[in-house]
Amino acid sequence: MEKKKQKRANGEGSIWQRANKTWVGQVSYEDPITGQSSRKSVSGKTKQEVLKKMRDLENAKDVGRLADNGKLTLGEWIDRWLEVYKKPNIKYSTWHSYQQLADLHIKPALGKKSLDRLRANEIQALYNKMAESGRIMEKKGKQTLKEDQPKGLSSQTIRNCHNVLRGALNQAYKEALIRWNPITAVELPPLKHREIQPLTGEQVQYFLKAIEDHELYPIIFTDLGTGLRRGELLGLEWPVVDLEARTARITQSLILVGGELYLQDDVKTKASKATITLPGAVVTVLRRVKRQQAKNKLLLGEAYMDNNLVFCREDGTPYRPDVVYRQYKKLLETHGLPDTTFHALRHTFCTLLLESGEDLATVSKLARHSTFSITSDLYIHKTETMQERAASKLDSILTGQQLPQQ
Repeated sequence: MEKKKQKRANGEGSIWQRANKTWVGQVSYEDPITGQSSRKSVSGKTKQEVLKKMRDLENAKDVGRLADNGKLTLGEWIDRWLEVYKKPNIKYSTWHSYQQLADLHIKPALGKKSLDRLRANEIQALYNKMAESGRIMEKKGKQTLKEDQPKGLSSQTIRNCHNVLRGALNQAYKEALIRWNPITAVELPPLKHREIQPLTGEQVQYFLKAIEDHELYPIIFTDLGTGLRRGELLGLEWPVVDLEARTARITQSLILVGGELYLQDDVKTKASKATITLPGAVVTVLRRVKRQQAKNKLLLGEAYMDNNLVFCREDGTPYRPDVVYRQYKKLLETHGLPDTTFHALRHTFCTLLLESGEDLATVSKLARHSTFSITSDLYIHKTETMQERAASKLDSILTGQQLPQQ
């Protein structure tokens, strides 16, 4: 017959002797995963031996390392981290992109690994493989890549995956679910910035003339005149546009999340949320857009879907960002222009301003970059030209010689 359990101070556990003369001790704790109360037992031949083991358990409990996390996989933890810690605190589009990175790249390779047994060399091997053949992995082995398309994922995509994994593992370490964070020992590939080729002034003039009757003309014209991002353009609403004052407040973006349109009541950075000045030519185009929308409303009546959007289809429904992108690329091809991204229009806006002699600080403000250094880094080739021009001006001042006409 077992002896009655000896009561100890609250939270210290209990100890008793079995009929076979061995001793047993228990320590209570709260499981950090389930939040439920649990107990861990130890046994020994003597009471002193069990008391020592219990002290070890109490020490482990104090630093949060008492729970057995061997059954918790990395994939399960990432799902929990995304749902509990990230979803309530970040933009939905950002959360969705984290989920996609985890589902496409991290979980298929490492998702079944025990969280507390994940090693740095396993993470490193994943990153190396992504760099070598990540696009093939994403297509599940199907050779659907174009001949000139790289097989590996970009260094930026790998770093994005790293940010997800680092966030999840950092939280796991804080909660003592892992004894050591393997992400700290991983080497990332160097970040390679793909140079975006803007259109020249001559190409802009030719392009606008060629697409004057196309439905995307107002969108492209406004982008070249304001440098707005695609989502900001498509999410622009009439109530925040003042054509008389020639201003527009940028407060939201129309984006595609999981194949569905989503009006995000936010923009990329704090600096992006601002009131911009509209060039007169842009105001003229927008007045024309507004008049055409009024005609469409009268023509379609109740069938017109009035969303207050500045740029929309004839029936008032929003443009899908991906459709706009594909149509834009087709226009470039049709008119023999360089195969650039839609975002290149924003770069064209900045480049044309710099080439016309506008200073970098003003361009940075107009582009609504979060820091001046972003503008400087992006347009370093233009700033070098500006420095040469400034040096020439100093030459003329110091020597008294007039600068040659540009």
